Amino acid sequence: MSCTGQPDGTMIAGGQICCGGLPIPATADARCPALFHGSATGVSAAPIVGAAATPSGRGYWLVARDGGVFTYGDAAFAGSLGGKGVSDIVGIAADPAGTGYWLVGADGGVFAFGTAAFGGSLPGMGISVTDIVGIAANPAGSGYWLAGKDGTVYALGGAPAATSAGPGVTNVVGIVANPAGTGYWLAGSDGGVFALDGAPFDGSLPSQGVSVSDIVGIAANPQGHGYWLVGSDGGVFTIGSGNYYASNALHFSSAPLVGMATSAGVYGYWMIASDGEVFVAPNAPPESTATPAIGTSEPYLGQKGSFEITVWDANGQRNCNEGPFAQIPGDPTHVIGRYSNTCTNTSNWSLARWSVDWTTHHLTFVNMIFDTRAGSVAIAGGNSLSTYYDATIISYGGELWVAGECGGTIAGAGTASACIGPLSTSTWVIDPARTNVAILGNQSLNDGFLYSASVPKLLAFQGGAYLYWSAVKINATSSTWAAITERATQLAEFPSTGGLLWAARTGGAVGSADPTYTDEVWGLGTSSDDDMVADIGGIFTDGTSVFANGSIAGSACGMPFWPPTCYSIAFAKSANPLGSDIFNTGTVLPATELTTSTGGELRLFTDPSKVNYLWGSYFTNVTGARPMPLTGSPNVGYLLGYAIPGGAPFFGAL
Repeated sequence: MSCTGQPDGTMIAGGQICCGGLPIPATADARCPALFHGSATGVSAAPIVGAAATPSGRGYWLVARDGGVFTYGDAAFAGSLGGKGVSDIVGIAADPAGTGYWLVGADGGVFAFGTAAFGGSLPGMGISVTDIVGIAANPAGSGYWLAGKDGTVYALGGAPAATSAGPGVTNVVGIVANPAGTGYWLAGSDGGVFALDGAPFDGSLPSQGVSVSDIVGIAANPQGHGYWLVGSDGGVFTIGSGNYYASNALHFSSAPLVGMATSAGVYGYWMIASDGEVFVAPNAPPESTATPAIGTSEPYLGQKGSFEITVWDANGQRNCNEGPFAQIPGDPTHVIGRYSNTCTNTSNWSLARWSVDWTTHHLTFVNMIFDTRAGSVAIAGGNSLSTYYDATIISYGGELWVAGECGGTIAGAGTASACIGPLSTSTWVIDPARTNVAILGNQSLNDGFLYSASVPKLLAFQGGAYLYWSAVKINATSSTWAAITERATQLAEFPSTGGLLWAARTGGAVGSADPTYTDEVWGLGTSSDDDMVADIGGIFTDGTSVFANGSIAGSACGMPFWPPTCYSIAFAKSANPLGSDIFNTGTVLPATELTTSTGGELRLFTDPSKVNYLWGSYFTNVTGARPMPLTGSPNVGYLLGYAIPGGAPFFGAL
C-alpha cells in the first residue's frame, strides 16, 4: 500500500506511517512530524506577529499586525481585520475545536472569528492598557487569558481566574496554556518562565545559567511536561521533557523570528518570522523503534528527488568533466570551479567563476580566476603552476581565499599538492604573487610512498581558517594507489611572507602526511567495506559543528579507487575542526539515512531564498532500497543537487 492519496496518520506495511503523502517510520502513537504547509512571504504588507496551529497539526494560521489572517493546510479561514485600519494586533489563539480563532491587540481588544466565542475584551471592561503581548485559549473549557508585558494576566470569557507574575516584571513576551488544562506559562525576553495557576515549573534559562535577551515566544509540549522558548535569531531552548528538534539560529531567515507554535497532533514545532517565513522543526520520533528519518517525510538524503546541474559557456553546453564547484561566500548566484583548458586533456585545468541560474540549474562561464591556458603561471616561492583545479573558497581576514589541487614546477613536490591564494573581489582574479604551495604532495614519511594533497577543502570556523585534503598513498616505484585518508591543519596569514596563508604551526609548507603538523581527521576502518578509502569531498559548518562528506570504500571492492563506483556516501560531524579521526569516530549519519547510489564531493550551497542544498557527483544509481531519484539517462558522473530536508536533526540549523 502506498501513501498516494492517503490521509496523514495512515499506517502502512513495514511499520511506516503516511505523512504528507510519503511513508516515514511510525511513532508509537501514529503522529506525523510538523510539516510545511506554506508561508506568507511576500503576501502580507504588515509584519507577521503570531501563529496558531490546528488541533490536528495539519495546518496553521498566521496573523499580521494589521489583523490580516493567512491560512495553510487544514486551517480554515473565518475572517480577518485586514484593511480595517487596525495596526496593533499582537497575537492569535485557536479555538480548541479548531474551527475559529481569536485575535488580540496591544490594548487588550479581542476579535472572535468562526466558532470562537467572544468572551470580552479589556476596553469593553474599562481597562486601559497598551502592553498586551499575547493570548492563550483555555484548553479545559471556554474563554481565554491575555498577558501583559508587566506579567499581568487577565481571564476573560469563563477562563479560570488568573494569577499574575508579580511586581517588578517588565519583559513578558508570551503566554501559553498548559495542555493538561491547569494554568499557563509566561515567558520573558531573558528566558525567564513563570508557571502559574497549576502549570508545573520545569525550569528557565536564567536558572540554567543561560544569559539571553531576545526570547520572543513560548510553546508547550503537548505530550507531557516542558516547553520550548525561541529567540528572535531562531535559537530554540528545550526545557523539561520536551524534545529538541531543531533551530534556525544561524541560517535561513533574513527577518527576525516572532514566535512558534505546535499541536498535539504532531511532533515538532513551527517557527515564524516577521516576513511570514515558516520553518518546520521535526525530529526522528523519540517513541519510534524504527530507524530515525533524516527529515520531514524524507527518510534518506535526496529521497524526494534531485536536479541535474549542467555547465555552459557562450558556445552552449560544455561536457568537459567540470566540477566540483564551491559557492562564493555571501553570493548565492556565483560559484568557482575547474575549467578544462582543452576539454580533452584531463590533466590541464584552470579555475573559473561561473554564474548560477537557480531555475534551470545551469552554470554559465563568467571569467577565469586562475588561467593556465597559455602555459605555466609563476607563483610565490619560485614555483609555477601548469594546472590548478578542484577548488574551495572561504572568507577569512577580510579577503576571499581559494585553495585548489595544483601541479607544475613545485620544489619539494612529487605529486599533487594544495595551493592557496587570495581572490580579488574587484577583478575576480587570484593574485599569483600571493599564491603559495601550502601542502606538498611528497614522501612525508620516507616509507616508500608518496602522499598527495588532493581536493583541498577550506573551512572558516569560529574565527579560524582550516585546510583539509585527501592524502592519496601512492607507491613511489609503481605509482599504484594503496589508500586514501583525510588530513588537515590550521592556517594563518603571515605578513612576514607577503601575507600568504601557511600552516599555522610552521609558517611554511608542510608535507601531506606530516605527523607533527597535520592531523588525520578521517581514517580507515577495519572492515572490507571501509579499509581502503576515507576521502572527504566537502566540508562545511553551521557555526557550531563541522560537517564532513566522505566517500568510503574498501578491499571488498575490486577497484576501490577508480572509477569511484564503489564509493559509498558518508556524513559525519564533529564539534572540533581538528583532532585524530574526529569524523570516523564522531557522530556519523546512519547508512539508512543515505542513498545507496555511489558518489561523493557533496558540498553546501544556498539559494537566494536561503534554502540549503547539497551538490555533488553521483556515479552509479545502485538498484536498492534507497536509490537517488535521477533525471535523464543512467548517470555516470552526473552533477546533482537536492535540498537538505527541513528538520533533519543531524544537520541542525542547516
